[in-house]
Amino acid sequence: MNRRPHRVLGLLLLLLLALPAGARAQSEFLLGGSWSPGVPTGDLADFTGEASWRGVAFDLRMFRGPRTTLGLRVGWTVFDDEESGTRELPGENATITGTAFAYANVYPVHLTGHLYTGSLSETRLAVGLGLGVYPMTRRLEVSTFRVDETTWHPGGYPEIALLVPLRSVTLHLSAKFHYGFGLSDDPSVSWVGLDVGLFDL
Repeated sequence: MNRRPHRVLGLLLLLLLALPAGARAQSEFLLGGSWSPGVPTGDLADFTGEASWRGVAFDLRMFRGPRTTLGLRVGWTVFDDEESGTRELPGENATITGTAFAYANVYPVHLTGHLYTGSLSETRLAVGLGLGVYPMTRRLEVSTFRVDETTWHPGGYPEIALLVPLRSVTLHLSAKFHYGFGLSDDPSVSWVGLDVGLFDL
């Protein structure tokens, strides 16, 4: 696909924000935003080895019972690194030597499901699963030379979370392991992600 991932992400985010407008007053939905740092693993760590502190995500969840939700999650995480030496060019059968700046912008989009313990008014645990796609744009810059490659990776993540009620909002703390499969000769994309966020219930 040649669509720019951030445009797709923007359209999904607008949809996410618009959907709960008529129903949140009935406590049928959870809407939240999170800061989402991450530590790359596997092929992603080989390309950008540094931990990322630049990540955001937005969740919309709809209750399908007192302890079950189904939802949609969209996010954006940026990984980067600086390294001197010889690097392989993304998407090319070639290398380049010099001081290289590597960037990976990942735009996860997932359908989600969660199971919760306890009630809304108490601190509780949750386990979840996300299934979807990881569009990723990799960029390598050496001096005035730059090459970009965008790839799409089906995959998902398991999640464990702690929810702490704070008056009119809920503090949401979670850990995930993201994994997107590499298709054909594309690299895989994977990282350990942490979320610190607030939900509106």
